[in-house]
Amino acid sequence: MKRTVLTLFSATVLACTMHAYDFMVDGIAYNIISSDCAEVTFMGAKAGQEPYKGDLSIPESVTNDGTNYRVTKLGDYCFISNTGLTSVKLPESIEMIGKGVFMYDTAIETLTLPKSVKQIGEFFLSGSSIRELHCGMVDPAAVVLDENALQTYSTDFYHDHQLDKIFVPAKSMEKYLANYLWRHFDKATSNTHVLCEETGEPFEVDGIQYASIDETSNEVAIIERDDYVKCQGNIIIPTTVTQDGKLYQVTRINRRAFMESHELKSVVLPETLESLGEEAFIRCNNLESAPIPSGVTQIPDGAFNQCKLKELVISDAVTSIGKQAFYLCPLESLTLGKNLLSVGEEALTLSNLSELYHRRSRPYIFSDNALKWHNYSGCTLYVPMGTEQIFWLTSPWNGYMKIEEIDMSSSQTAKPKKKGDVNEDGEVSVADITSLVDIVMQNAE
Repeated sequence: MKRTVLTLFSATVLACTMHAYDFMVDGIAYNIISSDCAEVTFMGAKAGQEPYKGDLSIPESVTNDGTNYRVTKLGDYCFISNTGLTSVKLPESIEMIGKGVFMYDTAIETLTLPKSVKQIGEFFLSGSSIRELHCGMVDPAAVVLDENALQTYSTDFYHDHQLDKIFVPAKSMEKYLANYLWRHFDKATSNTHVLCEETGEPFEVDGIQYASIDETSNEVAIIERDDYVKCQGNIIIPTTVTQDGKLYQVTRINRRAFMESHELKSVVLPETLESLGEEAFIRCNNLESAPIPSGVTQIPDGAFNQCKLKELVISDAVTSIGKQAFYLCPLESLTLGKNLLSVGEEALTLSNLSELYHRRSRPYIFSDNALKWHNYSGCTLYVPMGTEQIFWLTSPWNGYMKIEEIDMSSSQTAKPKKKGDVNEDGEVSVADITSLVDIVMQNAE
């Protein structure tokens, strides 16, 4: 029914758009929309006139009767039902993409939108063969996107489907995921997502696959391998890598880059790291250690979901933890930094926790489902000096049977030192007495 409605609709559109264009240059029809701007328009159906065909490259500007016009818009339905159109190259001057622009164009498979795009109309891909959309727009919030803009329908009558891949600038991925309309089209299966980071050609160094973030940058991201080979054992990710004589800085780990690396035991992340992609280490169920560098400010959804982490330090640099970021990790020691603004649902599993360090003097108040399964009776809650009474009065912290005050002035990237922990092994035991005797004897000498 939906397909039938769209077919009737397109027939109506074709009838309505059979009008004369203002001028034509190099086989492309234009309408004048202002004193210095023009839009690409429907060619019409004049006798003997061929529709758009082959590879089309739209210029940034055109001249007609001595006047120069910037090409700023693809007009409504301008390429509708052009079954012989195989590709369209859009200029950086395009700001608006009208309704139904590529409706029923069955020969185009890939389309790149320039970073200049500010508005996209409804059903501009409906019924087309376009399966990969490359978006150059850096800030999706600055793009007016119709809620039906990216919807496309299959050629049979019963099954709807959508774009296979939407590639976005690597450094803008978090912005796209935070935008409701773009996130809506990111329907994940167990093995894939629609939204992907746009990167350069991949290359491999020591079993890890990298790709440049953009053509001009000296930064690279670690990406998911397309051959399904997984990292194993203990790995150290370098701060820099070299490819074709050029030195790159490792600043990002892309979405699902290490997903289901079941034999991965530990990871040393580089200090140059600035961002983690969603589910970067999801289901690495033997990963026991992955200290997070201070340059990372956001831990995204599912980043370490179902890993084997036992100790976790959230530095003061981190402001947010996404939903299920550390879900089902058997944490025994957890340090919460001072500057968390948000913690997503089921972000942390606390059922195995024996020590929890709350570095902030004012108790955090998270949503009810942010921290799962508090170990109230078996875990000691360590809080800053002079704040114990505040925590006794604040839920959920007042559920802990043991709350102790300790000095929280130590390094924000390591868990605070316990009183009496002379050898700094994280425990207060007989071994600390031995260490203390050794220190006294050395001083005596």
